[in-house]
Amino acid sequence: MSFIITAACLVGCGPKNTFVYEGNPLVRDKYTADPAPMVASDGRLYLFCGHDECFEDRPGYEGKYGFNITEWLCYSTEDMNTWTDHGVVMKPTDFTWSIGEAWASQAIEGPDGKFYFYVSTQCGDPNCKAIGVAVSDKPEGPYVDAIGEPLIVDSMTDNGPRGWWNDFDPTVMIDDDGTPWMSWGNGTCFLVKLKKNMIEVDGDIIVLPMENYVEGPWLYKRDGHYYNVYASMGHPLETISYAMADNIEGPWTFMGELTGMAEDSFTIHPGIIDYKGKSYLFYHNSTLSLDGYGPATGRRSVCVDELFYNPDGTIRPVIQTRAGIKQLLPAEDGAFKTRKYRNVFVEAGYAPEAVDAKVNDVFNEVFFGPDKVFFEVEDSLAYISDIKNQDVRTEGMSYGMMIAVQMDRKDIFDKLFRWCRKYMQHSDGPYEGYFAWSCKVDGTRNAQGPASDGELYYVTSLLFASNRWGDDTGINYKAEAQHILDCAFAKDGSNGINNFINTEHKLITFTPDKFGYTFTDPSYHIPVFYEIWAKWADDGRAEFWKECAAASREYLHKAIHPETGLNPDMSNYDGSIRMFRGSHFGTGNFRYDSWRVPMNIALDYSWSCTDKEWQRTYGQKVQNFFYSQGINDFVDQYRVDGTLPSEDEILPAGGWTKVLRHSVGLVSSLAAATLLTDHSINKEFVDALWNSRNVPYEDGYFDAYYDGLLRLFAFMHLSGKYQIIFPES
Repeated sequence: MSFIITAACLVGCGPKNTFVYEGNPLVRDKYTADPAPMVASDGRLYLFCGHDECFEDRPGYEGKYGFNITEWLCYSTEDMNTWTDHGVVMKPTDFTWSIGEAWASQAIEGPDGKFYFYVSTQCGDPNCKAIGVAVSDKPEGPYVDAIGEPLIVDSMTDNGPRGWWNDFDPTVMIDDDGTPWMSWGNGTCFLVKLKKNMIEVDGDIIVLPMENYVEGPWLYKRDGHYYNVYASMGHPLETISYAMADNIEGPWTFMGELTGMAEDSFTIHPGIIDYKGKSYLFYHNSTLSLDGYGPATGRRSVCVDELFYNPDGTIRPVIQTRAGIKQLLPAEDGAFKTRKYRNVFVEAGYAPEAVDAKVNDVFNEVFFGPDKVFFEVEDSLAYISDIKNQDVRTEGMSYGMMIAVQMDRKDIFDKLFRWCRKYMQHSDGPYEGYFAWSCKVDGTRNAQGPASDGELYYVTSLLFASNRWGDDTGINYKAEAQHILDCAFAKDGSNGINNFINTEHKLITFTPDKFGYTFTDPSYHIPVFYEIWAKWADDGRAEFWKECAAASREYLHKAIHPETGLNPDMSNYDGSIRMFRGSHFGTGNFRYDSWRVPMNIALDYSWSCTDKEWQRTYGQKVQNFFYSQGINDFVDQYRVDGTLPSEDEILPAGGWTKVLRHSVGLVSSLAAATLLTDHSINKEFVDALWNSRNVPYEDGYFDAYYDGLLRLFAFMHLSGKYQIIFPES
């Protein structure tokens, strides 16, 4: 068949402009719709779309819900970051039989090395929607009419319910045996085999029964599975659903909704592609404001988000984001230098106002909600309770103080510290200055000795309080911090009580007594806290604290498994697993305390960024390990080599039976590790935290305390609300 060439088709030869992807929408200098990606043999990804021009003061305007799509555009990239705008590749009137409307299209490279462009447009005679085919020697065009007449018209599909509106939105694929197939349809999904010349129908048109089908099919094959992804009817607007089959002619199995309604748009249109080891979903929404025009159904914009397959070939639901495929990249410098903090949620596409509301909701849930862990007593006192263990711990009290100073809640901070000072802190004796690690809610001590992580948080939060509120508002915060440190250094082992920092190794102890002075807990290590002390404790030990920070970072290198990124519950100062009577009894496993390590290292990176290379590598490893276990399925206890613990190694929580759970606290800490990473899966951890809820499990187990506090910390980390508090001066 001869090619019909018109002068207008030469528009594809225009100048090329480049732009850098900045998130969704992808194109920001014009309105674009109905995306159709294609990977060509030149290694580039090409994106074809219609040009929406629905403007009140221009020809073609049909009201708020009208469309005026005048031409087809093409963009290309080789890295999904820098894009080339190839301009207009074709107009509907380049087909002599068309009278306008550049509706959905798709291009594909044929077996002859040419590129075939299948389009929806309005035919003049007969008067109906029609599908045309054009051809070019280059993916970016210019394209010319390949056959001089429509490929599909209404009379060929009179078995459809929508008459002359049956035939639009073509999608084309070439099967493994070289057979081309085309699907299309409005209200009914049609399928036909094409001849290998790509421009003739080969056989009867059949109907593919597709549940909840509306329009916009996208047909492809991957790993032996056929997929049909299409616009479906949601409530009340279009969504994207998909079906799978082992044979292209069926039967097809409906797999459900892939993604929801597009923001501000009645329509949505899928385009799916694999490119350079990743999979992408292209679609459109109506969020772009341009040249004084706001979003409207007829002013749409192409977007892209990453897509993931399950091992069985099913597709995970896709969350439409404003960040799109823009990578979440770790900061290059710490906040000590920049005084800047990432809002990772906003980077991931969540609206700033939604992030602020979410953080406040989680804070209120922990401190004031029906399942709160914060309780006010005696007018000026308050405590945080580990509800499931029915006690008050220095861990939770010092966490609460840190949260309070970060959230600028002096009232909460002072009430918590007054309770600590009244009931937990030793005023004299061998433990002077230290805090009893566990008390009943009435203040009666369950134990006299301290747990060293409590002192770590007490000192740091008190110094921040001094910087934020000063020392003349009722509590001399800095003096209280100095008192803890001075008391610690006054202890030399007499009566079995030592400094909570092992001064030989310059590492924090598990407990500063005979039992715990000889080993440590990896989750107690937050090196940047020592840098805070060196800067603002004013205790004459600044150089010692800097040495502690360096020693703590070096220790973590040794304590963390080099392949999995997992750390033991307890370890010796050289990083080896702590043994008790020849066995570790599970203390060598990754479990409850261990969850905090990813979050702690993320904090050290965010504030100091001193150990940049190792910490980034660690973040990738630990997220990769848990991702390999299933982002929604990983459990909360493992051996450090990544295998599951034996029954006798599993540590039960709060008197509950031994059960491995998908715990919110661990979900939270792993999400915080996104501050360290640059791989694509980090957004899935962020989304998992955002969508998390701290609610009872099916067996009734519920940890409002530990899970709740870690979840709140993670929201603070990823919203940029966990900060170094500098003195106002």
